[in-house]
Amino acid sequence: CGRVEFQDKFFSPATSETALTSETDDKVFAPPDIHKGDVARSLLYFAARYEASLGLTLTDCPPYDPTDFGYLSELLRWNEADDVSAEEEFRNDEGCMNWQGNRNPFVDYPQLAQVFYPQGPDEVLPNAMTYSRCAAPTAAPTASPNSCREDLEAGDIPMFLVNSDDPDQVVFIPTKDLEPELGSLFLTDNAWDGSKFLTTEGTWEFEIPTDGITAGTVFGLGDNSPFAENWEEYL
Repeated sequence: CGRVEFQDKFFSPATSETALTSETDDKVFAPPDIHKGDVARSLLYFAARYEASLGLTLTDCPPYDPTDFGYLSELLRWNEADDVSAEEEFRNDEGCMNWQGNRNPFVDYPQLAQVFYPQGPDEVLPNAMTYSRCAAPTAAPTASPNSCREDLEAGDIPMFLVNSDDPDQVVFIPTKDLEPELGSLFLTDNAWDGSKFLTTEGTWEFEIPTDGITAGTVFGLGDNSPFAENWEEYL
């Protein structure tokens, strides 16, 4: 550890459009004070819930692994400094009753952070706010957009509607004609870990109709979406 920049590198507000207490050093963003506890407790939940399956780790060290998140020491301070609000409790209730079926225990019991991290991270650095030198950025799934084909460009098939609550629905509206000669299109919600896709979610294949799809014609995955019957789960 120790490869950090210090708090005097930060300036507020982060941009002219963000809250006065937001911060940035042009590499990372700190939310406004009234939301710092919300963010901390969300990340504490994700680390507790998904550490075993996805390897998520909260740390004060540089992110040598794509699943490392920092700064743990700063998140612990945010959790203590920004108490749970009525709005945060409401989101926890609604998320449990309507979608998740489980609660964020760090919202119900913020003191659990000290139970999970009784001595803090391996090395808590005073005033440490951001990394000064990091590992190479995580590579995208492809080296460059559409490097394997020349008939589609970035932005040709924009996505304009997503429903992530079951049943999933994703709707597209192409800006160019999609000819059947293009073959199949693929959609996945599997996470990319820097070298491969995880297999915790799913992938679907879309077969372009024999008449093609003209620019501006809506199509999508999910019930009641146009051309929904052209999708099949890809194994």
